[in-house]
Amino acid sequence: MIHSPDLMTLTAPSSISDSVSDTVSDTVSEKIMSWFTPPSASLAEQNLDAHLQNLIDDFLGSIEISSDIKLNSLIESFRESQIPLEPVELKYYLDELENIVTHSTHTASPRFIGHMTTALPAFVRPLTQLMTALNQNVVKTETAKALTPCERQVLASLHRLIYNFDDAFYAQHSQASQSTLGMIVSGGTIANITALWCARNKALGAKDGFTGVVNEGLAAALNFYGDRGAW
Repeated sequence: MIHSPDLMTLTAPSSISDSVSDTVSDTVSEKIMSWFTPPSASLAEQNLDAHLQNLIDDFLGSIEISSDIKLNSLIESFRESQIPLEPVELKYYLDELENIVTHSTHTASPRFIGHMTTALPAFVRPLTQLMTALNQNVVKTETAKALTPCERQVLASLHRLIYNFDDAFYAQHSQASQSTLGMIVSGGTIANITALWCARNKALGAKDGFTGVVNEGLAAALNFYGDRGAW
């Protein structure tokens, strides 16, 4: 969604079924571009930061696990599926956000016992804000000049913690672009899938004229290795 920078006014969203203009008006363009203004010149971002901090403080300050609202009743407030035709004032979305926060599960509550999710260290929240501001992409050094070698350093440290090879090995491989000591991914699910993918490629690798599953595909690999049970 695209929002207007003014936090104090509320404009109802236009229906997507309204007649669509052939050109975007200058006013709409200005609203969109205002959200890419550097934060030092953006009062809207400062107001939003303060507003969100209040939401966070209220949420983390409670010991209740969740609200008393029934799930079926909560679902009714998420029925709208029409995208606004023009940018909507941010306060409209903040009101929606407060509804989400109010009824979210407080996984950091001392009363909550859940799996995989719990309280986060206090430094995670401000560091997340910094990482969002940097908006780096470690797919290549052009978009992550410093984070790319930093990521390789972290991977080398974790590799050393587990395998503890000698200094010469890490001097050779930790910052070498042709070496890969591991991969950093966004979460546990993609980590497991990536590990299975790597294991598959290793188990069905190049051998005796077969160039490997990566080059020839799974069907050819299973046929070569005789692992028809994996179908």
